[in-house]
Amino acid sequence: MIRTNRMVSGDRNATRQVFLAMTTLWCGAILLAPAAALESVYAFFSLICHQLPDRTWHIDGHPLAVCIRCTSIYGGFLVALILGVPA
Repeated sequence: MIRTNRMVSGDRNATRQVFLAMTTLWCGAILLAPAAALESVYAFFSLICHQLPDRTWHIDGHPLAVCIRCTSIYGGFLVALILGVPA
């Protein structure tokens, strides 16, 4: 089967939408963890982030689920997807 540019473009858009949805959920979990005191979210993110309190932003005295560096990386990726910045 020969793929046309329109089909490839549609595939890219669908892939972008999936990445956008997943990244939004990922970042939402990071921000929701301190508000809802979700220990399972902290436990999950502890597998990929050191979560040192002095290197983590706090919301109302509660630390985010990841450090400032990780928050910035994930947030930057989300903003790039929203703005449609090409890879």
